Amino acid sequence: MRELDMRICKVAAKDAYGQIKRRDGSSLYDHAVRVSNQFALLQSAETASVALLHDVLTQTEWDAARLRKEAIPRCVMEPLILLVPRADETWIDYLHRISIDPVCRFIKLADMQDDLASDPTPLERKQYSYGTLLLAGWPTKHFMRDSIYDILEVPKKMRGFLPEHMEDKDV
Repeated sequence: MRELDMRICKVAAKDAYGQIKRRDGSSLYDHAVRVSNQFALLQSAETASVALLHDVLTQTEWDAARLRKEAIPRCVMEPLILLVPRADETWIDYLHRISIDPVCRFIKLADMQDDLASDPTPLERKQYSYGTLLLAGWPTKHFMRDSIYDILEVPKKMRGFLPEHMEDKDV
C-alpha cells in the first residue's frame, strides 16, 4: 500500500469518528489510533489502516459505500467488512468467524485489549477476556460448556446458543 493510501485512511477515520465519545468519555478516534498503533512495528500500512477504521462500520453512520467513495482500497475494505458482526450471530460465532482471518484476529485482539483497559462493565470484562483467550488460540473445547455460559452471564433459561461443536458431550 502506498503512503498516500494510509493518509486517505487517516482522513476518513478522523471524519467518520468525528466527535463520537465512548462510554467512558474518551474519543472513539483516539481508541482507533491506539489500536492502530499496536501494528506500527509491523510496518504494515494495510493492517494499521484496517485497525484505524475498525469501528467505522459499526459505531458511526458511515457504510461501506461511503468508505469506497473516500477511496479506501479493497485490501482494507475486505477485512473491515469481515469485522462487522452479523445480526444473526452470537458473540462466540462472531469470534470464530473472524478468527480465520489473521488480520481480523489480531485487530480484534488489540481492540479487546484496549477495551479492557478503559473501565469495561463486568459483562464486557468477561466477554473480552473470553474473546481474548479464544482468538489467542486457547483450546476452548477444554472449557466446560456451563462455564462459558457463566463467563458470558447467560441466564439458565437462555442457554443453548453455543456452536454445535461446543455442545458435544465430550466437552
